[in-house]
Amino acid sequence: MTKKFELGEKHTSENLFRVVALRDFSNVKKGDNGGWVASDENLSQKGNCWISGNAIVSGNARVSGNAIVSGNARVSGNAIVSGNARVFDNARVFGDAEVFGDARVFDNAEVFGDARVFGDAEVFGDARVFGDAIVYKNASVFGDARVSKGKHREQVKIFTMSKDTITIDGEYLNISVESRTVKDWLENVKEIAKKYDYSDEQIEEYHSMIKFIAKTYFKIDC
Repeated sequence: MTKKFELGEKHTSENLFRVVALRDFSNVKKGDNGGWVASDENLSQKGNCWISGNAIVSGNARVSGNAIVSGNARVSGNAIVSGNARVFDNARVFGDAEVFGDARVFDNAEVFGDARVFGDAEVFGDARVFGDAIVYKNASVFGDARVSKGKHREQVKIFTMSKDTITIDGEYLNISVESRTVKDWLENVKEIAKKYDYSDEQIEEYHSMIKFIAKTYFKIDC
């Protein structure tokens, strides 16, 4: 197999090296300077994967397949970015996290811990996906959302509230450890919230948001 890159100049302040293309592939031309790596183990010689801009891949992290890490993104620890995934802007992927498939992680988003993001999922804004969370299919995690557990799939929307988050997951709303239909929440939100020691102000806040979600996303009059 003909190598597609070599290590070039050393970073002025970190123990990193610039990757330099040795041949044409995808949109990369022979001689192009890429991003930074700690060693040639951080980027696969196979496929069209690449690191560009000021992006850094370090530690035992690995970029493979046709994945692209660009901008000011950082991938570190034991993280894996593979498939057709894209990590860019100021995004961070670290720990034992994996981003693969056609997933996108961008803006100031972070994916870490044992989290998995794949399929056509997107994580962006200032969102954080971590712990044992799995975000996949067409899910979108954005804004200031914090997702640390559970499986989140088609058309997920996450709303950050004062005590917890509200997640739209298909036909269900997930709040704390409860997963119920929107109609069930509308009818029982006060009783459910009291089980988890929500204050009266928080109950009213969540009730208002549930009604907004019911009208906006489920076309339910309430």
